[in-house]
Amino acid sequence: MTTATRTFAVYVSDIAIDLCDYGSQYAGDGRLVCRQRNYDSLFRFAKNLALNRAIPLRDYTRSAVQY
Repeated sequence: MTTATRTFAVYVSDIAIDLCDYGSQYAGDGRLVCRQRNYDSLFRFAKNLALNRAIPLRDYTRSAVQY
């Protein structure tokens, strides 16, 4: 599936910000903050949110990447 047809979601918990494919089996304990199809925009949002909260960003859309 290309990024043009995928929908991405940001989940927030006390320990991390999770960026995932929306509709996949999310196993974390975070709550859904937003979802959209533009990965770059959502990644910037998630990264800024993680920086502001001083917690790691976990990007599950590519591999087990942490920022």
